[in-house]
Amino acid sequence: MSDLAAPAARGRWMAIDLGDRRVGIAISDPTGTIASPAGFIERRPGKRPPLMSILARAQELQALAFVVGLALDGDGHET
Repeated sequence: MSDLAAPAARGRWMAIDLGDRRVGIAISDPTGTIASPAGFIERRPGKRPPLMSILARAQELQALAFVVGLALDGDGHET
């Protein structure tokens, strides 16, 4: 079994929503059961995602794993 197929350890999961202008952040409780908003990181449209800022925020929040989503507007279109 590869590491990717193995279940993640219990701990805080950081959810990342990649938008054009902002990267939304949420963090789970230590059991990984419930997530709460944890702010956002500004992003310049057309530029690469701010990976170093995301990683720094993950370290601050003590995240052990990531879930990445795609931000959609109310009509289901990518934002």
